[in-house]
Amino acid sequence: MANVENNLEMRLLAVSDFDNGYPRDLTRRIRREKPDAILACGDFCYGAEIRKVMFANYTSDTEWYDAVGRKKAAQLMLESARRGNLVLQRLNSVGVLVFIVYGNHDKTGTESKRKGIWSMYKKDLFRSFVKQYDNVNDIDLGKVEFGGYTIIGYGKNNSAPEVPQYEVQRKDLTKRDLAGKKKTYHRYLSVLAELFKNEDPRRVIFISHNVPFRTKLDKITDITAPKVVQGRHFGSMVARKICKHYAPLLCVGGHMHEHQGIDRIGKTICVNDGPGAEGNYAIINIMNGKVRVRLK
Repeated sequence: MANVENNLEMRLLAVSDFDNGYPRDLTRRIRREKPDAILACGDFCYGAEIRKVMFANYTSDTEWYDAVGRKKAAQLMLESARRGNLVLQRLNSVGVLVFIVYGNHDKTGTESKRKGIWSMYKKDLFRSFVKQYDNVNDIDLGKVEFGGYTIIGYGKNNSAPEVPQYEVQRKDLTKRDLAGKKKTYHRYLSVLAELFKNEDPRRVIFISHNVPFRTKLDKITDITAPKVVQGRHFGSMVARKICKHYAPLLCVGGHMHEHQGIDRIGKTICVNDGPGAEGNYAIINIMNGKVRVRLK
């Protein structure tokens, strides 16, 4: 690591969205890339079956877990966490440091105070697995110094605009619910403001599970998604605000499987690393503040 520290040169591999599984040859490919570290942007847990039921009931008043039955839903969630642990196991085995945030499929327990939330949703089924692995480091709403740069993380299950922007998001919310979402949005911004305080933005790498709102990276075009959300931007408002206000060197995320790619918000280079379940990732080379991205 001496070369990285002294010359501010770094080679990162960004990967996320394993919610359909971990490709058999991905570990071999990652080792071949020889990254100094891996940025893992969430959704380690298996999500395909749960997502399918969610989409089928998206405009319904019935929660997905009631649609399939709570006993079956609990089994799906436990299996999801178990398979997420297998992904962590594989990433840990690469032999380099892995910095992670959590995604919306990662079973870390909801913070929602909405009435009627199923108790199973409040349970953290996944985070305890992370502590088992020497190379895996949780930086969700935290930061770490690495290679002369500061890596700041924001996951916290952010899967859509944190403050609802569309009627389909607001239709079942009370005024109290909406006020709660706005309060949470501002709380996350406040936590991140503290993390960014006194940091040189040219030396900050920001990891967000979801990519920034209203970019080329966050529009839903997946034909299997509910029709009421197709064509709409569903990125993170927090990530967008952070990029506009603090101008970190780099913002890396995933979540939106359709748009592996690169965009900019002001001085910040924004990267969607693509679905890791399909073998996608991004190679990011940084040399004295200059960024070069290759999408794989």
